[in-house]
Amino acid sequence: MAKPDSATPAAPAQQPAAQRRAKPPATPAGPQTSGASPAVALDGPPAVKLPSKANVDTPNRTSASGAEPWVLDIIGDMDVSDVTRLRAAAIQARIAQTGPVSEEEFLASRAADPVETVPSTPGISSDEAGKMLTDHFRQQEKIIRDRAIEKASSLLGADWHAKEGSEARKKADSLHKGDPQKVREEAMKAGILWAMDNKEKIQAIQAEAERKYKEKKSPKARETAEAASELLTAIGAAGNVSIDEMNHTPNNPYLTEDAWKYLGSEKTKKYLEKVGAPIPWFTTCVTMVDPVAKAVGVDTSKWGALDMFHKKDRFNSSIAWVPASWKQRPKPGDILIFVSYLTTYSQEEKKNVMRKELGTAVFQHVSVLYEEVTDNGDGTEKWVTADGGKGSSHQGQDLTGLTTRRYNPLIQQFVPDKYTNLQEAAFGGRYLLGFWDLTRLPMLKPEDQNKAKQKKK
Repeated sequence: MAKPDSATPAAPAQQPAAQRRAKPPATPAGPQTSGASPAVALDGPPAVKLPSKANVDTPNRTSASGAEPWVLDIIGDMDVSDVTRLRAAAIQARIAQTGPVSEEEFLASRAADPVETVPSTPGISSDEAGKMLTDHFRQQEKIIRDRAIEKASSLLGADWHAKEGSEARKKADSLHKGDPQKVREEAMKAGILWAMDNKEKIQAIQAEAERKYKEKKSPKARETAEAASELLTAIGAAGNVSIDEMNHTPNNPYLTEDAWKYLGSEKTKKYLEKVGAPIPWFTTCVTMVDPVAKAVGVDTSKWGALDMFHKKDRFNSSIAWVPASWKQRPKPGDILIFVSYLTTYSQEEKKNVMRKELGTAVFQHVSVLYEEVTDNGDGTEKWVTADGGKGSSHQGQDLTGLTTRRYNPLIQQFVPDKYTNLQEAAFGGRYLLGFWDLTRLPMLKPEDQNKAKQKKK
C-alpha cells in the first residue's frame, strides 16, 4: 500500500488549508497509545497521543457525519492521496488504534513517512467520505458486538455442581476450576475476622442504630441494629465467651468458621455488609466477563470490569465507562455493573440518606447485555443479560444462563420479580452503577490478538 503524501513543513494555522496539511519537519514518533475502539489496520496505525477525556467528551464537530472540519477538508481534497484521506478519517472516527486527534497531531504522526507521488485521481466529496466512514465504523462495531454475544452464548449452561465430565461441568471448569463455595467460605472467615478486629466499632453502630429506632422507628435502623447484634452474638457463641470478655482477636481459624456457620452464609454476608465490612464475596458472575472481553480483543492487562473498586486511577482515565446517571442505553456485549448503596448520615437532613455515589456503592453483580434494550410500555425497560452466578449461591448453586430483567431508568434500579409496581420496587432491587462500552475498551494490536489466539491453541 502506498504511503501518505509528504510536502513542505507545516505552516501557521492562518495559512490556506492545503498548506496547513503539509508535512512538518521530521520528529521522532512517540509511543503508540492503545485506543478504546475497534482496531483496524490502515497501513499501520499512526503513533499519536490519546487526547484527554475532556476532549473526547466535547469534540468540536460541525458536520452531520461527526468528523471535524479539518478531516472533511482533507477527505475532500483531490490533491491528497486516498491513503492520507482514509488515515485522517479513521483516526478521527476512532477506527484506527488511537482516539480522535487534532490536525497538528495528525500531521506530526506523518512526520517520518517517505515522500509519495500524489495521484491525479480526484477525491470524493466530504459528505460521501463522511457517510462511508460512518458505515464502516458501524460495521466494525457490529462485528465486535456479534463476536461478544457469540462467546457469551457458548458459555451458557455451565454448572459447577454438575456431574464430572458432563458438558455443563466442562464449561464451568473452563471458567473457574474448583468449587466456588470453598472460595466463599474463605470470604466468610475473612469477614468474621474483620468483625472481631472491629468489635468496638460494631458495638457503636449497634448503639446508634438502637437509639435511632427508638426515636423514629426507622426500619433501616432496626435492620442495622439487628445485624450488629447478631454478628457480636455469633462471635461470642463461637468462642464460648461474651463479646465484652473477648479482649483480643483469637488466633483460631476454627472460631471464625464456627461463627459464620452459626449464622449461615446468607445472613453472615448480609450482616457484614450492613455494618460496612469489606467482604470479598465471590460469585461466578465475574467469570463470564474476561472470556467475552478477550474474545473481541480487549487488552485485559489494561482494563478490568471492577476497576472502579480496585484500580481507581485507571478507571478515572477510561473513556469506556458510562455512568447510569447519564441514562444512556447499553448495547449487546456491553458489560453491566450492579450495586447496592450504603446509607450515610446527612448533616443537612439530619438523617441517614442513600446517595448514588461510587464511594457508597457495594458491588453485587456483573453481567453482559445479551439483547437490545426494549420498552415495556410502563416506564420500565426489558433488559436480557447473560449471567454467571445464577441460582442461590448460599445454597451452593452456581450456574450460567440468561436473565430477563425489568429496569427503571428514572431511578437506575432493577425491579425484582416479587414487586409489582415501581413504588414498591424503590425498597428493593439492585441498582445499575453504569456499564462498560465494549467498543471503547483498550484493544490489543492485531498482531498481539493473533499471538493470543495461537497461545490458546
